[in-house]
Amino acid sequence: MNHDRAMRLTVREEAEIEGKVQTLHDKHAFEIIELQFLYDALKQVRTCRRVLKWSYVYGYYLEEAGPEKNLFEHVRGIREEQTDHLLSSSEGLDKQFFETALTSRRRRQRSASCSSGATLPTTRMSPRSSASVS
Repeated sequence: MNHDRAMRLTVREEAEIEGKVQTLHDKHAFEIIELQFLYDALKQVRTCRRVLKWSYVYGYYLEEAGPEKNLFEHVRGIREEQTDHLLSSSEGLDKQFFETALTSRRRRQRSASCSSGATLPTTRMSPRSSASVS
């Protein structure tokens, strides 16, 4: 993979994340600090891509057919897979976080309204309807 190109794509992804964060903040009252992990994940992906990009320079100067070069290329391959996995995980994090956090927030609001003395609406059966049920 062209890591330089992938690093440039993260700039576009950052703009998308900013839009998502703003939407979550405006529509669902999430604090910006609660959504900081999205920026942190993208920053980590950028760092990984930068290290992988420059690892090719280091690998170029290793002995051509030695055990060090074989090990280096093997480890670099693992790091590339892990970076791709991190990127795909971070892309799904915002959706997963949003669903979980929104559900949790609704539960807290319900329990707060119940503990403050609010009562749930009840329906009463009229004597006539209860007699017809028998």
